[in-house]
Amino acid sequence: MKLVCPECKSEVPLERVDMSSESALCCQCQKYFDCKEWIETALVTPENLKHPPDGALYEQTPHGFRVVVSTRAYRWLFFLPFACMWSALLLFFSWAFLHGNGSPGARLLLFRFLTPFYLFCAVAWGFALMPIFGRVAIEIDGDSGSIFKGIGFMGWTRHFDWRSVRKIRLSTYYMTNWNQEQITLEGDKTVQVARGVGHKRLCYMLLALCA
Repeated sequence: MKLVCPECKSEVPLERVDMSSESALCCQCQKYFDCKEWIETALVTPENLKHPPDGALYEQTPHGFRVVVSTRAYRWLFFLPFACMWSALLLFFSWAFLHGNGSPGARLLLFRFLTPFYLFCAVAWGFALMPIFGRVAIEIDGDSGSIFKGIGFMGWTRHFDWRSVRKIRLSTYYMTNWNQEQITLEGDKTVQVARGVGHKRLCYMLLALCA
């Protein structure tokens, strides 16, 4: 069910909805209006949480809940051939250094020189695999929360105080060549999560956090 401005009857996008004040800002007439009934009846409902989009999961836990969304986005697959090419070049040079003439000290020096390139290769593979196998998980356990981003069990975990979160909204991360949607948790500290996740999965995660 779409949200419509009561003044000008234009559609209001979800990122204009302020969950904390239960109001929305119309893009056309630039006026705030109350949308509490729409949030309760059409947006944050148990029925909506029962039907997650592809690549999303919501489950209740003994002291809270857990919501997981996939970072799968095939538009980023161009990182995969880049990572393969970079790995092939490193393997070629590494093999040449191992089997070439030279003292062990000279070989060790060359491998030290290549260390930053190995690290860059690992980062490149991270960028290549996250759009295929990556996930973002937010788990709320009582008054504490944690955010995991990674592949399988490998990744980064960030903890935050769930009690201090006063506002949850969709926001936009502005870049030079393109923009990415994300979820912003505003409180004692501002936490931004799920940047670049598909719009439907991002909206579902927003629903779960506001439920």
